[in-house]
Amino acid sequence: MRRAEAYHAAGADMLFVPAHKPEDFRQLGERLPGPLMAMLTDGRLKAMEMNKTDLAALGFRLFVDPVTPLLVLHQTLRQCYQAIARGDPAAPFGSDSVKGEHRALHDTIGLDVLLAIERATVEQ
Repeated sequence: MRRAEAYHAAGADMLFVPAHKPEDFRQLGERLPGPLMAMLTDGRLKAMEMNKTDLAALGFRLFVDPVTPLLVLHQTLRQCYQAIARGDPAAPFGSDSVKGEHRALHDTIGLDVLLAIERATVEQ
């Protein structure tokens, strides 16, 4: 808690102190100035009988879930490698095509913009 207060005094834009129980979140919200960050899953919130509105009222503004994306990634990789082992590597894409997923990936990372920057800045 003292470290978070020192970070705030030094000009931190947001504070993160790990919390595990509802009373921990309440104590943080009552003692520290916002905005605060919480790292937890929706399932953990429900188990604590709290919701994002409760945490927002305590000054929490950023909610990070480090577990759910990792589990989705693991599930997807597992299904992909199972499909490859069966000899059907396109199976995980369902009705979408492999090319369609490539396009979606390029859109997500902004590949066209990156290539334009490269063309404009790299020596010929």
